[in-house]
Amino acid sequence: MENLSAGQKLTRAFDKVGEQTSLHLTLGLDATPAELIALSKDDKDPLDAKTARFVSGMEISYDVTSKKAIGKTGEKDVTGQRIALSGPDGELLELRIIGKDALYARADLQQFADLTGEKMPSAAEIPPEAGALGDFFEGDWIKLDLAKLEKFSKEMEKQGAAAGAVPGLGTPSLSPETGKKLFKDLKKAFAGEVTLKNKGEVDGLDQVTATANARSLVDVLFDAVSPYAKDLGMPGEFPKPTAKDLKDIPNKRVAVDFFLKDGALDSASVNLGVLTAEKDDDLGLKAEFGEADAVEAPSGAAELDIEQIAQAMMGSKGAGLDY
Repeated sequence: MENLSAGQKLTRAFDKVGEQTSLHLTLGLDATPAELIALSKDDKDPLDAKTARFVSGMEISYDVTSKKAIGKTGEKDVTGQRIALSGPDGELLELRIIGKDALYARADLQQFADLTGEKMPSAAEIPPEAGALGDFFEGDWIKLDLAKLEKFSKEMEKQGAAAGAVPGLGTPSLSPETGKKLFKDLKKAFAGEVTLKNKGEVDGLDQVTATANARSLVDVLFDAVSPYAKDLGMPGEFPKPTAKDLKDIPNKRVAVDFFLKDGALDSASVNLGVLTAEKDDDLGLKAEFGEADAVEAPSGAAELDIEQIAQAMMGSKGAGLDY
């Protein structure tokens, strides 16, 4: 049996992910509602029981499928992407991008209303001029033409610039090629700050732990990510953290545990609680990796006309209406 170093194991594990033609990733907290409430008790706005339950059960998942291996995938090779946000009572939001043509979306707005305490309008209250927006409020699938959406976004950006609008968050446009460059720069940044160590077998999985100083890591990660700010949909002016900003980050070492199954990346976890003032805080963040199911267009989706919605909104403002 080959005796690999911690670095070699982790490199091979990520290489195996790159050999797949699909990727599934989930991200969520590993903390109970009671633990979250206890952690927030000294905050200005401590979590209530309802919010803590939601945050504890919240999970974000991402799927991507390709004609080629993920590590060799170009923008034209991606066949489908799926992003979903789930809570303790089920899925809240799901987006699917099929090829480069269409974006599909659906949401459970009643769950959002229950969480925020805000009343959501019913589908019957949505004016006919809003078209398929009523279907969205009903919880049904809607479809958006990506070419039309991009054209509309550019026109709105031009109007905003002409009106002297302050640039804010943009639309993420990270291509697979740019993603590879970002990953390479992140890998280089990690290499200079992270210490890797084999920790043996845990529940049948091989554990490799990466440890780094949180403050130093944030500094180098910013330098690695900032050139890609526009691609990630961040503000054009993305200010570098000052020395004062970095002082707000605890000068502590944080460890990320990677778990490998048959040499492939299975999951990763980190205790974010070590970054708080209290030594005994425990706030786990866990990521799980795997292969994705096929991402397909849902049937029966009504197409949402962005220009029609914009015209309806402008008309409502002119008439003194608010919806």
